Amino acid sequence: SGQTLPNMQPGTHSWDFVANANYTLKRNSVGLNVDGSYTATTANKEEYKFGNRVSLGVSGFYQLRLKQFSILPLAGVRYDHAANDYLYYTGKIMDEDGGGWQLLASQGIQAYYRKIGLQLMCFEPISQHYYSGFLNSRFRFETGFVVMM
Repeated sequence: SGQTLPNMQPGTHSWDFVANANYTLKRNSVGLNVDGSYTATTANKEEYKFGNRVSLGVSGFYQLRLKQFSILPLAGVRYDHAANDYLYYTGKIMDEDGGGWQLLASQGIQAYYRKIGLQLMCFEPISQHYYSGFLNSRFRFETGFVVMM
């Protein structure tokens, strides 16, 4: 317990493929953002394969405008699910304890200049069950760039 989840960290030595969808509803300065992603993983050279993952989130926000700048404080929830890992993928030997899920509270801020933005997000686990309860995720911090189309 208290260990870092290896399937939530970079550096698995495998090729993974990510699909992401995002939709935002907004009326005046108040909005709702819904997003989801799916990660399809492949086995690494040691034949270990992390489970495929699904992540779904919803957050509400309020837009503050200052000339050409916009600031959006936001808060919401996120659900992450990981399928079981494979200890030896070619032989289909699954790690029966692997995989799991977590529900996270999210909060953050997005700041935009015209259509280019920076995002800072914090995630705190509300409930979780990973690796048959042997691993626990902790507070997570993410940053990113946003380009509005």
